[in-house]
Amino acid sequence: MIDGYPGKYVVLARRNGDRWYIAGINAEKKVKELTLHLPMLSGEKWELHQDNKDRSPQHNVLPAPKGKQLKVTLQPDGGFIIVGQ
Repeated sequence: MIDGYPGKYVVLARRNGDRWYIAGINAEKKVKELTLHLPMLSGEKWELHQDNKDRSPQHNVLPAPKGKQLKVTLQPDGGFIIVGQ
């Protein structure tokens, strides 16, 4: 577990080989902004899958941010997945 609060939101990480999967879910009815510190990811690019305000899927390939910190917006009852090495 990376972050979370019971009944509000959770961010979990799992590794398979050298690939990490970080998933987050927002259980609240309001937008949640999180800054995640992800030192386990050493790759130069990260994939971010998340939902937009209208629930449509969004996929971005991001350069690894400085300090391994990433700001993520969780939509109400929404979530995200980050895939990286």
